Amino acid sequence: MESYTLEKRIWTQDDFEDMGWHDSTIHAMAFLLNEWDLGFDIDYLLQWIPPTPPEISFSFWVAPATLVFHDVSEVKCDFSWPCATHLTLQGIDRSDERQTPSGLSEWLWTLDGNEGTMHFFATGYTQCFRKAPSFQALQKLPLEKRGGISFDYTPENA
Repeated sequence: MESYTLEKRIWTQDDFEDMGWHDSTIHAMAFLLNEWDLGFDIDYLLQWIPPTPPEISFSFWVAPATLVFHDVSEVKCDFSWPCATHLTLQGIDRSDERQTPSGLSEWLWTLDGNEGTMHFFATGYTQCFRKAPSFQALQKLPLEKRGGISFDYTPENA
């Protein structure tokens, strides 16, 4: 399979309409103290490749990324899963724009997943691809291939 070239390494809320997190895997999340940030270590699916007969399963271009929401408040979580290994997103929605006391715009962000939902207000996000995409038979990368758990914003070879 040929390589996949990223359009850019860093994406923000300005790119929201061009992004989709369906079937992205959340490996870890962290409340980044003193910054009011909420970070997620994810495997982002860039492309689904339809099977070529006689194959029956899709393949995927997947890259590890750090997704950080900024100026987070009013976090509400409702997760339920029998084996806490990871979370799988169905999507991320943005709604209910309002002004913060300091005059910034913030939105209600909803992370809808197979295992539950998370809601919070944030002024926006930054998503940084940490490595180049790799072609995979599965929708998530093995831990060793993705460089372990990380909240780093520094793209290596993306």
